[in-house]
Amino acid sequence: MNKERVRRLERLGLMTDNGRKVLPDMSRNAFIIDEVIERRLKEDEERYLNFMKFPEFYRLIRIDTIQQVKNQPELFKKRLDKFIENTKQGKMYGAWNNHGRLCRKMLCSQIYYSCNCIEYTKPIKGEGE
Repeated sequence: MNKERVRRLERLGLMTDNGRKVLPDMSRNAFIIDEVIERRLKEDEERYLNFMKFPEFYRLIRIDTIQQVKNQPELFKKRLDKFIENTKQGKMYGAWNNHGRLCRKMLCSQIYYSCNCIEYTKPIKGEGE
């Protein structure tokens, strides 16, 4: 989420040179999905399609939250299982968009940014599900 905050600051013209000096690699290609997580996602076609329909930022946050605890097998499994189950159902969960600040249309300093997010409590498949 912090990387998205940095990207937001850049869009708004608020990032300083001193801030940029201490940043890690900010490219989207720097993020690599753990092979265990990727394999579990791809075990079921519907699950993987749901995953790919989620906003990119949501996918990154959820995956990173799981990968952070790779060295804690029980917590890793618990988080991965929860993610897999919710993804199968087409549900997004958790505080992944910084209370909407990172994922809504905003106008500031003549910079317009739009993120194609959906309400995170609503299933993907169809209305009323």
